Amino acid sequence: MIVNIQLLRGLAALAVAFYHAGYVIPGTVHTDFLGVPVFFVISGFIMTHITRESADAFLLRRAIRIAPLYWLASTFYAALVVVIYPLLSKQSDDIVTAASFLGDLFFIPRLDNSGAVVYPVLSVGWTLNLEMWFYLLFAAALTISQRLAPIMVAGAVGAVWFLGSLLPSPISFYAHNYVVFFPLGILVYYAAKFPIRPAAIGALTAVGGGAALIAFAATGSPAMGLVAPPLIVLGAVLLERGGFAFRYRLATALGSSSYALYLCHPFVIGAFREAAKRAAGFDMAYFLLPTLLAVVASAGAAWIIFNWVESPLLAYLRDGASAQRFVGFHADPKKRVLAK
Repeated sequence: MIVNIQLLRGLAALAVAFYHAGYVIPGTVHTDFLGVPVFFVISGFIMTHITRESADAFLLRRAIRIAPLYWLASTFYAALVVVIYPLLSKQSDDIVTAASFLGDLFFIPRLDNSGAVVYPVLSVGWTLNLEMWFYLLFAAALTISQRLAPIMVAGAVGAVWFLGSLLPSPISFYAHNYVVFFPLGILVYYAAKFPIRPAAIGALTAVGGGAALIAFAATGSPAMGLVAPPLIVLGAVLLERGGFAFRYRLATALGSSSYALYLCHPFVIGAFREAAKRAAGFDMAYFLLPTLLAVVASAGAAWIIFNWVESPLLAYLRDGASAQRFVGFHADPKKRVLAK
């Protein structure tokens, strides 16, 4: 585990939660501080990192990591829309059918009546649809060449992005502008391998990325939005190579529970927003304190979910997968590579 990357995951999840709380920074700035692009750069970096070490059961491990908690969160939200909201006389714009819900669970982009791609029932799942597509590309490339897989994936992602306007829905969904951050994450992995003085260069890179992030938040500059995420991730990796790893307990907890935070924050923030409207009659978009309280509460809920739901579930599923691979190792000598 790369400690600084874990912290970045947590900070990115906090940034997305802050964005969804709706707060408008004075000057009409409403931003997620590039939280999702940072996630995608990290994904490109980590997928390259883990497949350089071992490509065994890559797709199974990724599915176990991503799908179960997302399925639980999506099912809970669907139950809210279908069962709980009508009891509270609350309207929802979400339409849940058996077909659309199954599509959401298996990361298939939704289409509306006009053929346009729309959000899944748990709206943050749209990024996971892109993630799973990236994983599928990586798994396919690994069957051809473990050494060349990152290059092939970067080329495929870039080609789909470039041809996006020519592709029909839902394939055009995979040409979202954010997908360019997957290849940038792959590039970060190889850039971090250069024989340089990592501490000093890492600090300068991280500062440069932070400055670009601030410039993006203030101006919305596309150029700053493109360079900030890979610079921030590269700076974090180089700092750790140079001995500067943020191993503080709070940082570790935030990083570990970042995926739970990403999935659960819409529920917590939605509850805060409803409470603010009903109890005090104000919109959280213009009040910083309740926004920060909602984000902190989301992080606390995520830590509970991580410890009491996600970790036990992952341990159980990973033990089961390891047991199956162990049986395969002894049953068929040709499959010994699967049991590493």
